[in-house]
Order: sequence, then C-alpha cells, then structure tokens
Amino acid sequence: MSLINCPECGKTFSDKASACPNCGCPIEAIICADEPKKAQVNNQKNIPYSLSVKEIIKRADVFFKTKDYAGAFPLYKQAAELGNASAQVAVGNYFLNGWQPVKPDYKIAKEWFEKAADRNNAVAWNQLGSMYSSGKGVPVDKKKALDCFEKAASFGHALAASNAGVMYHMGSGTEVIIKKHLIIIIKH
Repeated sequence: MSLINCPECGKTFSDKASACPNCGCPIEAIICADEPKKAQVNNQKNIPYSLSVKEIIKRADVFFKTKDYAGAFPLYKQAAELGNASAQVAVGNYFLNGWQPVKPDYKIAKEWFEKAADRNNAVAWNQLGSMYSSGKGVPVDKKKALDCFEKAASFGHALAASNAGVMYHMGSGTEVIIKKHLIIIIKH
C-alpha cells in the first residue's frame, strides 16, 4: 500500500481505495494523471490530451473565462469522462444552457449532473434541484427539488441553502416535512 495525492482536491489517501474519500475522484483518473497516455491533439486548438485532470481543467477554464466555450468544451468533457465531478458539472451546464458547441439537451444535462452528484458535488445537487423546481427536462417535483437543495446545502452550498429556505418559506415541497416537524414538536 502507498499513499497517493488526489489531482482534484489535493488530499492524500491509500492507493487501495477505488476513489478519493474526500471528493470522490476515481482512482482511474488519478492513475491517468500520474501516467499520461500517448499524447493526442485536439485539432481545433492544438491542446495535448496527455495532461493530468487538473491541468486539463485549468486549460479549459482559460478558454471558458475568455468566452471561448467551444474551445473549453472538449477539455471539460475529457475531464468529465475521467470522473472529475467539477468537469461533469461544467459539461452538464453546457447542455443545460446550450453553450457552443452544443445545443440545449436537458436529458443529457441531468445525466451529467447526476454523475457529479453521485460524487457528492454540491453544485450538481443544486443544479438538479433547480431542474426539478423549474421542470427543465424533468416533471416539476418540488419535493425532489427540496431534497436536492438540502443535499447541496449539507455540503455547504450557500445558494442551495437559500433555495431550500425559499421553498420552506413558500411551502413548496415541504408539506409532509412540516407535518412531521409539528408531530415531533407536539410530542415533546
């Protein structure tokens, strides 16, 4: 057994684990980051694909920040396919918002958000909550939306906590929960 560093969050953990216990980054992505495959090149931007996941995301972020969404997308997608939760959220946002080079596709967006949520990514949980709250690509389900917002808030996501608070204030998706809380209060 040896200790390895996670390229996503920087935490150290055993190489016997299947994923980073802190952020959920799969061991395959870490191995890929440490032992890059033969370099391939994105013909559009001449970017080597033999970089670590962290470097791929850094390069994608440069394109994204300069509003070169088409240049950033293949890099985010590559990192997402390697299991990086932040990149999975980025790809989900591309499909949710229809940023170039993709067209809006809520079903695909939801799939990417679910992959990231499986890795306990707070932003993904918040995005899923927004989808269920608004009915983008899924039937409106206020209870599922509230559950998603609360899950994201449990990871410290402030906007999700606010979204859950608004739902409680408006009574959306909270009817059963309020009844349970009232029963608990009455019993005590």
